[in-house]
Amino acid sequence: MPEGLVTLDGRPVEVKPSETVTDHDEVNRDFARAMAEPVNDIPAPPLKPEKPAAERKPRGRPPKSARTAKAPETASTPEQDAQRSAGVAGLMQLGAGLCLMLDQRTPDQDVSFKADAVTLVNNAEVMADACVQTAKANPKFGAVLDKICNAGPYAALMTATLGIGMQVAVNHGRLSAGFMGTVKPEELVGDAVHVQD
Repeated sequence: MPEGLVTLDGRPVEVKPSETVTDHDEVNRDFARAMAEPVNDIPAPPLKPEKPAAERKPRGRPPKSARTAKAPETASTPEQDAQRSAGVAGLMQLGAGLCLMLDQRTPDQDVSFKADAVTLVNNAEVMADACVQTAKANPKFGAVLDKICNAGPYAALMTATLGIGMQVAVNHGRLSAGFMGTVKPEELVGDAVHVQD
């Protein structure tokens, strides 16, 4: 017997060959009727009612015109701009500090890391301003910048620690004065003596 559709109890369902079928709805009705017949006094499962057309979800991706537009990003505030600027400048100073630490590991005639540190410090303000302007024009860049600069009080702590470390290095002759606000030890001691007088 050729394969075909059968009811739950194994009786074959007569289906007309596809080339002779002209009314597909009639075939579907015959099939639904055959599937709805109870088997051994067990009722067939209830048919799932079709949802009204208004409640049906369309399949596939909706066209661009039907997609909901993303809410516009809010413009940055002056406080946010100041935080971003300070964050970028702090990161540049941290980078300069790392360069100075690497400079301690290089021979005296190699000044490349010291030059890198000076470059970072000299361009910190320009870089901070450029990042703030870019963040204003591109909210996605601003969000990433906020995450990078969102070290909170730790960034201030690291910057302060770096400043102290640089001055101590100058005091012991490991660095030249003038870098990152450092002064010569004599000036530092002289200022302290004048304050006490």
